Amino acid sequence: MTDYNNQSKIISDNSLLSLKDRTIRGGAITFGAQIIQQLLRLGIMAVLARLLTPRDYGLLGMVTTFTIFLSLFSDLGLSYATIQKAELNYA
Repeated sequence: MTDYNNQSKIISDNSLLSLKDRTIRGGAITFGAQIIQQLLRLGIMAVLARLLTPRDYGLLGMVTTFTIFLSLFSDLGLSYATIQKAELNYA
């Protein structure tokens, strides 16, 4: 019963927030998550720079660049199309 009461309280709290407040809150959370993600990446690269030989670190840099480049094309714009279209049609 307690779990159900907590869930209904969370749902009612979210419904009290206006769209503007929810948008600002979501944007702030996303921004904070991006900052934390970049700091973690920087820390991991610093640790790897100390642990790997220069040759291995260079190889890691090339592979990382390649995988990031591939990840740019993994979405293929589907999220933008989904947001812009009210209904999706399956051709």
